Amino acid sequence: MHETVEAVKQVADASDQQAQAIEKISISVEGINSISHESAVGIQEIAKAAEDLNRLTENLNNLIGQFKTEKQKSNLEYQKVI
Repeated sequence: MHETVEAVKQVADASDQQAQAIEKISISVEGINSISHESAVGIQEIAKAAEDLNRLTENLNNLIGQFKTEKQKSNLEYQKVI
């Protein structure tokens, strides 16, 4: 009888340990889920910033294209002479 009681106690202890381990795993999974969500939001923000930077670069290139350098002016004047 004593052996049976001891076996039941060991099973109960093992069950408690498993429940604690499952709780820790659950907390860890929730943490991973939270980090994954934060990463996804960060990636979306980076993508938006990259799109904005690309648009600004295109605008800057268009503005720079409106200026003529002295060399370009000389070439245009030379072409007019020819």
